[in-house]
Amino acid sequence: MRLLSWNVAGRTKVVQQQIDAVCGRDPDVVALQEVRPSAWPAWADGLRRRGFAHLAFSHDLARAVGREPALTTGVAIASRVPLVTSPPRAELPYPDSLLSVRAAFAAGPVDFHVAHLPPGSSKQHGERKLQTFDVIYDTLAIDTDVLRVLCGDFNSPKEEESNGTVHCHSKVGDDWYMREWMVMAGLAYFGLADVFRDCNGWDVEAWSHAKPEYGDWKRRFDHIFAAEGLGQRGCRYHTDWIGMGLSDHAPIEADFDHDAAPGRSGCGPLLGSAAPAGGRRLYVAGAWYDAGRARFLFDVPDSDGFDFPDPDEPFDPNDWPYLVRCRHDDEARDRATHEARARRLFESTEAPMKFKWVDFPLDE
Repeated sequence: MRLLSWNVAGRTKVVQQQIDAVCGRDPDVVALQEVRPSAWPAWADGLRRRGFAHLAFSHDLARAVGREPALTTGVAIASRVPLVTSPPRAELPYPDSLLSVRAAFAAGPVDFHVAHLPPGSSKQHGERKLQTFDVIYDTLAIDTDVLRVLCGDFNSPKEEESNGTVHCHSKVGDDWYMREWMVMAGLAYFGLADVFRDCNGWDVEAWSHAKPEYGDWKRRFDHIFAAEGLGQRGCRYHTDWIGMGLSDHAPIEADFDHDAAPGRSGCGPLLGSAAPAGGRRLYVAGAWYDAGRARFLFDVPDSDGFDFPDPDEPFDPNDWPYLVRCRHDDEARDRATHEARARRLFESTEAPMKFKWVDFPLDE
């Protein structure tokens, strides 16, 4: 199976050239961002003519549930195999910014989530951008055997280091940083790995978005996160498409072992569509982070040399090797659940585990 994800920059005069470029890569699934409603009919017609019989556009899905699109562009998906669409989550501030479908492959269904997040830490979008990150995380931060893919333009991260550290916008440890980081790095602990980094390593410099007016400014904003069970075989950016004037974003393309032959269309509804119980809370194999206060559950191999985090210092999630999210308010249930998960994470060590609960206030 080949997936191509691309921000087409809302362009309307080069749609046919864009379609030719996309289909020239022979993908099985195409995910698009920043598609203008006026350009979608041409996209849909062109893709259908090339064998993509199953399509969905976020503006159409929003209107189907009585919500007006909030953005001037939307996200779309085209597939050679049947799709089951899911209505936009009620919590989405922009119902047209996230599109979720289930694709019916003979080898087993795959859930695709296509996202477009607004730029940077802009005042224009502010909290609504963070709410979109929240919904993406709430939808995908679950333990499931279903094969899943999250792709699109996230306008994040701000920077990456060769050691795998991901730097998001805003200051380390503050609310903005954490809510953005939960998607960009935290979903890896729910089986959604950064496919490009898995295939190419962290020491490879890569970018997908350029702004010539800012000189040599380049960022890797476009991503594919996918379940390991899909068997990723390769991932690449086609940065030459920017030079061709097709967009200011390069498409990201990934190949998977998953057989692309179509399956039956009645493949069932998507998982993860229900709103999570409880409030915002992060769990690290080392720490809790909670909006309003932090509760730290330490579950590292017993070691005299382990330094517990200082509650007076900003909490940097990059300093903690494992992150999972608690989705319930039942403290006893959570503790048992996460202690069990922590033991699985550290199952390779014979050292005893230690569990310690400490409450720390966070700045409002």
